Order: sequence, then C-alpha cells, then structure tokens
Amino acid sequence: MKRSLAILCLNFLFGGTTPLQETAHAEGASDRDPATAVRLAAEPVLFEKEVRPILKEHCFQCHGEGGKKEGDLDLRLRRLMMVGGEHGPVIVPGQPEKSLLFVKVRDGKMPKGQ
Repeated sequence: MKRSLAILCLNFLFGGTTPLQETAHAEGASDRDPATAVRLAAEPVLFEKEVRPILKEHCFQCHGEGGKKEGDLDLRLRRLMMVGGEHGPVIVPGQPEKSLLFVKVRDGKMPKGQ
C-alpha cells in the first residue's frame, strides 16, 4: 500500500507523467499486456476521484477530519497542501524529492502505524 500511495502521489505531483512501468506495476498491471499497462499508467490522475479517497482513508484522521491537524497540516484539499503546515508546503509540483508528502510516504514514515 505505501508504495502505491507514493507512486500515486508522485503521479499527482507530476500531473500524470510518472514513469509508466512503476505506475503500472503499482496498480497491479504486471499481469496485463504491456499496451494495457502503458495506457493505464499514462492516464492522468484526478485529485478528487483518485488521490483524495486514498488520503481520506490513510491521512485525514490525523490531518484534517474532526478539526484534527497534527503538525498544523490539513490534507483535505490540494490548496491546503500547497499552504502546508509547520514545515511549509507538503507538495512541490514537479519536484517530488522536495515534496514532503511524497518523501514521508516513500520513506515509510507516513502514514503512522501503517
């Protein structure tokens, strides 16, 4: 799950231009034919439809719902991620290595306990 979330966040940060094989693999497309995997990986990720539900399931309980905002961070809206929390913005479009959200998920530091 963590790898899938990291890849999805990377896709979101790049606006749908992540490495195709990694995205396809993260979605379980390894058993599909290569053309299908490439097509699925090339489709843009929509924040409300694809990213927000994952964040809601794994992040909102600490960063948004019920007025709880650990680290003064609210992940419920993209614009709130751009504002960020105690450590500044958590996403830097087009620069995943500078995006705290991506780095924390990639390194397994978030979500806590998962």
